[in-house]
Amino acid sequence: MPRSLYIVGNGFDRAHGLKTSYWDFRTFLEENHFDFLWRFEKLYNLRYLDVDDSRIPNHIKQNWENTLKDELWGNLEEKLGYPDTIEMLQFYVQQFSTFRQRTIW
Repeated sequence: MPRSLYIVGNGFDRAHGLKTSYWDFRTFLEENHFDFLWRFEKLYNLRYLDVDDSRIPNHIKQNWENTLKDELWGNLEEKLGYPDTIEMLQFYVQQFSTFRQRTIW
């Protein structure tokens, strides 16, 4: 049976218990596309913290999560316009170099 999602807006989805916040999307990426998430957050100078590492105090983990929520995922539309362009350029240069090494000219 096909399922459809109708986007109504103004919090309709959230009012009906759907996990559609940007933080929910980040959780999906962390569970299913971690490499993409890691690179994406790195473009905004946000580094990954292993929250399962028992050596890291809970207050540090909470501060890291709050920073992620506030600095990027809380204002995603605004932040998308301000990536770390140097980091982005370095990533693409590295990808291009890897591609050239695998490609026979």
